[in-house]
Formats: sequence, C-alpha cells, structure tokens
Amino acid sequence: MATYVEPVSSQESKKRNLVEMNWDPITRIVGSLGIFTKIDFENKEVAECYSTSSIFRGYSIFMQGKDPRDAPFITSRICGICGDNHATCAVYAANMACGMATPPMGDWILNLGEAAEYMFDHNLYQDNLVGVDFCEAMVKQTNPGVLTKAEATLSPNSDKHGFRTIADIMRALNPFTGEFYREALVMSRMTREMFCLMEGRHVHPSTLYPGGTGTVPTHQLFTDYLVRLMKYVEFMKKVVPMHDDLFDFFYQALPGYEKVGQRRILMGCWGSFNDPAVCDYRYEHMTNWGRAMYVTPSVLVDGQVVTNDLVDINLNMRILLGSSYYDDWEETGETFVSRDPLGNPVDKRHPWNQTTTPKPQKRDFKGNYTWVMSPRWLDKQTGDHLALDTGGGPLPRLWATALNGLVDIGYIKATGHSVKINL
Repeated sequence: MATYVEPVSSQESKKRNLVEMNWDPITRIVGSLGIFTKIDFENKEVAECYSTSSIFRGYSIFMQGKDPRDAPFITSRICGICGDNHATCAVYAANMACGMATPPMGDWILNLGEAAEYMFDHNLYQDNLVGVDFCEAMVKQTNPGVLTKAEATLSPNSDKHGFRTIADIMRALNPFTGEFYREALVMSRMTREMFCLMEGRHVHPSTLYPGGTGTVPTHQLFTDYLVRLMKYVEFMKKVVPMHDDLFDFFYQALPGYEKVGQRRILMGCWGSFNDPAVCDYRYEHMTNWGRAMYVTPSVLVDGQVVTNDLVDINLNMRILLGSSYYDDWEETGETFVSRDPLGNPVDKRHPWNQTTTPKPQKRDFKGNYTWVMSPRWLDKQTGDHLALDTGGGPLPRLWATALNGLVDIGYIKATGHSVKINL
C-alpha cells in the first residue's frame, strides 16, 4: 500500500491523498481477476481503477480445426462454474452453421438444463459469494457501528424468513457457520442435481450434441426435476424478503450507499430459452425466433430498448483490443465473413472476423495490462462503442423482458414495465 498526493482535477487547486489498494487475484472467483485502484478515502471516491486478467485462455485459437461435434464438450471447459452456458451456445452455433434443428423435446431439455444452471449460479453468487460482504463477521470488522444498529433493528419480513433482527440475518450469512449460508449450499447442490438430470453432468455436460441431446425423456426424469424445482421455489419465498430486509437496512444505515455502482444503464441481453414451436435455428429467421424466446433479447441504452432484433444485435457486436495483449487484425487479418446470410455487411471487428494473435508483454497501466479484449456494441445512432452490462445475466434478462412486454405464459407475464411471476 502506498500514498500519493495528486491534484483532484485541473480546475481545482486543492490536493488529496490517494491510497493505492490492489486485489490480485480476487479469490472468490476463478482467480484470474485483479483490481488495481487509487482511492480517496477522505472524499469516498475511487480516483483510478484498472481491471486485469492474468490468464490467456486461447479457446478462439485451439478450437480451430476441431470437429464441430466436439464443440460443446471443449467449450464447457472455459469455466468451472458456468460451463453449461458455453456448451449450450456451442450447440446453438453448430445447429445454425450446419442447418440443423434440435427436436422440440431436446429443446425443452436444453431449456430445463439452462434454467437449473441459472438457479445454481445465482444462488451460489448471491448467498455464498456476495453474502459474505454483508455477514456479521465482515460487518464487525468494517462497520461495527452498523452491526450495533442491526442488533436493534427488527426485520420487517421476519414472519417470512424467520430472522427476528437484521443482525440475525447477518449471522446467518457467516461463511460455513451461518444457518442461511449452509442452507444455500444445500440448495446449490440440489440445483446441480436438477442440471444433471437434464444434461448428465455438471459442470461439463455429457449429453449435449449439435442437433439433439443424449438425455432420454421419461415421466420419472421430469418428476424428479419438478420435485426439486418446487423445493427451490419455496426457498425463494424466503430468500427474496430476507434480502429485501437486509439491503433496505444498508441503504438506511449508510447514507450514500445507493450510489455504489451508479452509472448509465447500458445492458445487453442475448435472449434465453428458445420456444421449440418457433425456433428453427436458421439465421434468416433469427429475428422472429429471437423475439419468441421466453427471455427477450435486447440492447438497452439509458434504460430504454434500442433493439430486440437478434440480427441487429449480432451485426453491431465489435471486438476492440482495448488494453489487451494481442496484435490488431483489422488491417492485416483475414476477412472470414464479409456478409451475413441476409446479405448485410459484416465489420472486420465483428467476432466472426476476429484473428487472435497473442502478444505477451509486461503489464503497463499506461498501455496494455490484461489478457481480456474489449467487446463493445456499436450504437449506430451515436457512433459510440458501448460497454454493455450483462450483469451475470439476471438483471438485464429481467429488465429487457419487462420492457419488451412480449412474454405471457400465464404464471409469468411481462407487462412493459415489470415481470410478474406467480409462484
């Protein structure tokens, strides 16, 4: 840790102390993310921040020349948490490239597997990874006054989740000893069981193939899935009011906390859960089957829908080098696809035309400092390359689906400003 004295801005003459704080690696995730900052604690501002990745994954290189039928098995190894997402995308890509369509029952199995993956990811993330920041042990060290206040604050929804005070919720989130922390681990295991029923194995599916699935659909299979799903639904009826109580308390106890993460609302949702009655995996029909998805694809700029057309969303994707360790391909690289199947021009920086050439070098925050490129979406109205927040999925998925108002399956309805879910 070091202290720097630098001017706040060219317009201000006063100076402030900047404390350098770095976290590398951040161990709650896979371990390749590093954050390097300079913080002004007096004004409670982060003056500088750099996000880095120290791992070169290289999938865009060593996938070349592989049998397309192996794509789901190889790409699922990208991650040890969400391997299914990569495998499912590989199946979709292979279907579209080869002109195949998964049979309707196979699509439903893909959807159910993906749904179980979402439930596992969000449960593990919210209650076992993020929850630690709000647990008693953490708050006692960082904000002891807040813990004292929590001891005296009753939970408004204690009748729904069973924790009398906010401090009781915090204790329940203590890693490995807290009641709710342990319950969340049990539920995450159950969601993995749901996933395995549909796709054979978690994290790396064993029954996904281009054009179909190796899972044998039976009454018993779907009953076993449904039994676990209903247990998860009951768990959610406890989780939501508990988190409402906890987060509402922090907003009240720490004025200004609501500004954490405040920025422009720029979101990207690629859609999810194909409707087998509509989806034929043909690019020419992608606009229609994209809008028929049970999670609506969209790009949101400043909180408003700019487009929900998957063709439009796809064509405006750009891969910029940013501050990454790669050679540029725009001038010298091969153009693999000049026009899409509808005849639309495809940009040289579109993912389809990306040529990955690693260029290892020393980390330099004034130059290049990461192995991650900078995916952007071109907003043709302004010419800006936008960094869209996919948020790990749930927020853009709900926001996009709500604003479009296209989904209505009885117990789930998008209203144009919300998503109503009847449990």
